[in-house]
Amino acid sequence: MKKTLGLTSAVLMAVSLTACSDSSDEYCDTLKESQTQFSDLDFASLSDEGFTDLQDQVGTLADQAPSEVSDDWEALGDKLDEFKTLLDEAGIGLGDLETLQQGTVPEGVDPAKLQELAPKLQEFAVDPRLEEAQQAIRDNAKSECEITLGE
Repeated sequence: MKKTLGLTSAVLMAVSLTACSDSSDEYCDTLKESQTQFSDLDFASLSDEGFTDLQDQVGTLADQAPSEVSDDWEALGDKLDEFKTLLDEAGIGLGDLETLQQGTVPEGVDPAKLQELAPKLQEFAVDPRLEEAQQAIRDNAKSECEITLGE
């Protein structure tokens, strides 16, 4: 589970900004706005509403992104959707992640479904497309918007 939270933190890192320029480009502006929205985001305590906001922001960035990275933003959005689907199939909400990290099975969660979830999350965590997408986005943000992501 910790590996999964590390992965989700990496996804969030792609939209967490540490330095920005004064670009007027819509995409670059949205990246700047994301700094405010996600800079203090703690995935382990993320609510369903916060996760939906994250998905919406990634979708907006995918729509606004230059063609060189729009597919990469879409890949990040797909991975967020996939993560949420895996949790839903196991009967786990985002609010349950913190409880699971503490080694406690949340009330009403089927332990057998949790066991089925573990290998799916491991497979999810090693998808090379996620790292490739993040790197492409970081490189593009730096070269096109003078923004440094995820450092």
